[in-house]
Amino acid sequence: MKLSKISCSVLKESLARHKMWLHKIGGERANLSHMNLSGCDLKGADLRCANIAYSDFSYANLTDANLDEADATFTLFNDAILENASFRDADLRNTDISNAKINGANFLRADLFRATLPKEGIAEQSLRNLEKHPTLITIRASKIPCL
Repeated sequence: MKLSKISCSVLKESLARHKMWLHKIGGERANLSHMNLSGCDLKGADLRCANIAYSDFSYANLTDANLDEADATFTLFNDAILENASFRDADLRNTDISNAKINGANFLRADLFRATLPKEGIAEQSLRNLEKHPTLITIRASKIPCL
């Protein structure tokens, strides 16, 4: 399946509407699924609860980004910079994080079922919040708020 490329201005508008949605002042949840976001500079982006499933973030800079509770199933993060990014409670099933820089990333309660993690260079602190027990998934109905 071919991914859609998104322009910087459209992405910026989508993130602004998403921020409004997160603060419950209108806007809408970011739907960046099936998008080619490779190489994008998303440093510090607030993507909590966003739908980024089946997207390509290869070579993107997501340093200090917040992806808590995001749906990132089947998403590519190859060679992305994920340093100090937060993926708490995120759905990362079948995600490819190989060769990504994940120093300081937070994966607390993230679902990493069948995720491809970097083979080398994983600092112990990067996985400090990775729980070692089986993940239990509660499917959230679309009408139940994310946060």
